[in-house]
Amino acid sequence: MTPASQMAPLSSVTNRLVRPFLLSVAGSLVLTALAKSYSATGTARILSLEDPLLHVNNRLLLVGLGLLELAIAACLFFARGERAQFRGTMAVLWLAGNFVAYRAGSTSWV
Repeated sequence: MTPASQMAPLSSVTNRLVRPFLLSVAGSLVLTALAKSYSATGTARILSLEDPLLHVNNRLLLVGLGLLELAIAACLFFARGERAQFRGTMAVLWLAGNFVAYRAGSTSWV
């Protein structure tokens, strides 16, 4: 058993885990942004329809969300320092909150 005095402080363990986590989130955002961009180039009829909640063309919505996800991913990739990582984390939280709010709003339209 390791004495408490020899254990790494919790903050140093947390700091070592933050960067890999943010990079994995950024990678996921890049993949979903690329998928949205690729989907927007399709010929499906739904892409030319208007989104019932935001009243924007679905193709334009996919492109806009893809660009937003790429921008947040770039913030995460280049986040150096605690403040920048905090801002990137808040941007991801904001994006996730918007996805949840959109989902809640879109289920009330059905």
